[in-house]
Amino acid sequence: MSGDDVTVQTRADSTTTVVVSSATTYTTATRPGGASSATTASALKVGDFIGVQGTKQSDGAVTASRIAIGTGAPPGGAGGRVRGARPPAGAPAA
Repeated sequence: MSGDDVTVQTRADSTTTVVVSSATTYTTATRPGGASSATTASALKVGDFIGVQGTKQSDGAVTASRIAIGTGAPPGGAGGRVRGARPPAGAPAA
């Protein structure tokens, strides 16, 4: 995780950049299909599995509108494991 970018390792074992902003919403769940609750960017940790909904850019990056932490990818979304060392810049405290 670096600045406003989160690098994820996809299920296909490649990497994708996920761009987050103040408009990105975060949820967390204990298991796929389980109840979820709102959270913040500071909940993201290296090694977490995430699901991402957003807009794929021409360079392959995804501008995230929603990130689900600890669940399978949302329908039609991308997902993977978080790689890196720091939460996004400006991430509010949990």
